[in-house]
Amino acid sequence: MLEKSDEPVTRLMFDCGFISKSNFNREFLRLTGTNPTDYRRRHQTRPTGKAPAPQPALEPELLPAPRKTLFMSP
Repeated sequence: MLEKSDEPVTRLMFDCGFISKSNFNREFLRLTGTNPTDYRRRHQTRPTGKAPAPQPALEPELLPAPRKTLFMSP
């Protein structure tokens, strides 16, 4: 997603079901070994038109399930 989109990382984070940027960054770092911004920089097509070497996709079972947030009225 990050390498093929110009959407802000925060928007992609919400689309994946995260509500906390720190939790998203922590989980992303655990799965990829880098933060989302650096990952995007390294994996987007370079201006020369040469694409970086393909990276294995994250396995769906490794991605966290979206979390539901319940709000309670006072």
